[in-house]
Amino acid sequence: MRITNTKTQTADPFKMFSLGIGLVLVTIILLISPPIATACSPAGPLPSYSIKEHVDASHVVFLGEVIQHVPDLPDHSNPIYTAKIKVADFYKGSGGDTVTMKQFGQTSLCLQEVPVGGNYLFFGTIADPDEENDFDAVYFHVNLAAIEVNQANIEAIKDAINHPNPAAADHILWQADMEEGTLYDWFYDDQAQSGGGVFNTGDDEVIAQASTAVARSGHYSAEATITNAYRAQNGSRAVRLMRWTDKPWAGGGDYFPADAYYSTWMYIPTTYNVNKYAPWDPGDGGWWNVFQFKSDDENDESQPIWTLNIAHDDLNQTMVFYAYTKYNTPASHAQSEPIPIPVGRWFHVEARYVQSANENGRVTFWQDGVEILDVDQVNTILSGNAVWGIGNYTDHIVGGEVDGTATIFFDDAIVSTQSVAPRFKTFIPILEKPSS
Repeated sequence: MRITNTKTQTADPFKMFSLGIGLVLVTIILLISPPIATACSPAGPLPSYSIKEHVDASHVVFLGEVIQHVPDLPDHSNPIYTAKIKVADFYKGSGGDTVTMKQFGQTSLCLQEVPVGGNYLFFGTIADPDEENDFDAVYFHVNLAAIEVNQANIEAIKDAINHPNPAAADHILWQADMEEGTLYDWFYDDQAQSGGGVFNTGDDEVIAQASTAVARSGHYSAEATITNAYRAQNGSRAVRLMRWTDKPWAGGGDYFPADAYYSTWMYIPTTYNVNKYAPWDPGDGGWWNVFQFKSDDENDESQPIWTLNIAHDDLNQTMVFYAYTKYNTPASHAQSEPIPIPVGRWFHVEARYVQSANENGRVTFWQDGVEILDVDQVNTILSGNAVWGIGNYTDHIVGGEVDGTATIFFDDAIVSTQSVAPRFKTFIPILEKPSS
């Protein structure tokens, strides 16, 4: 699927994210805590459940020292400031040594309470420039811009990052964090009896391994790298990490239920282009399968019945998701208002998959907690039970250092009976733009 004329979207902090080596635009999340006397006052130790909620709702959590306050609107009755923060350690997300928090402190009191020289634990979400306004970031409540540095808060943050939201933990059927330093969670001791596995196409031209290059939590993620996938000249190249049971068969494993949620965190290091162009396009326009559901056909051959693919938006030079199925009509489902896929940072993808061979199925996708696609009254299996997979699968891709080569990282994959996606909109109350 090639996208050549995508409507320009107003930036949305729930769907835009960029943490590069340069300056980062970060706005502050409202933290729930006991009442305090003054606005922006750093809080004391928060209950661990509260920290868990806000770690889930934040793009970045980091320890840092405020090194500078710069007024953006010095003549305004309520001065708006940029705070420059020297980062000591990122607990969640990643970036450079200095983070810039735009629109920090809607009153000078905030700056007094979080002063230059102060060390705090910061919770933040990224906002990109809004085309329809003349300010750089969306405004948020900042009553609690930071919490104090103490061991209890640090341990609660680490625990929240390394473990799912407790509200959903009881509903998790299976998960993979790669912290064994291998892909063990996918294939266990015996792949033939594991209820899942790692399936590659391309021999030594593909790589599937645990990697320390980037990790959302802990030290490891799953790296899926393909090479020599260029202009469909060499056939498909694929890394597929697949699961269909909650445990190995020998351990009492069972197929995932007919209605379940499947999710993973993804990291794509650069903007790739999988579109194919005349005269060498064989007629499919290009495709890139990174998240899929498979089912056995009448010949017991495993077929991808629904896939979440990536296309390149040639107009805006971004990547976007769309859904594809060759067993339903229409086959391709594009977003009505496409959300660009973030580059160079972790983002979350989740699907609710309701299995049916009688056009009573449903598939819904979320990106960073925002619903992007929802299709119901469709076939979602051909027979038996669905198989879920993530990976890196195409026959043409460019944009990396070498044409035909691409890498995706995955971390903290989960299958559950309830959603575990971060719901930013339920945690971040927006304030109106102040009058000029």
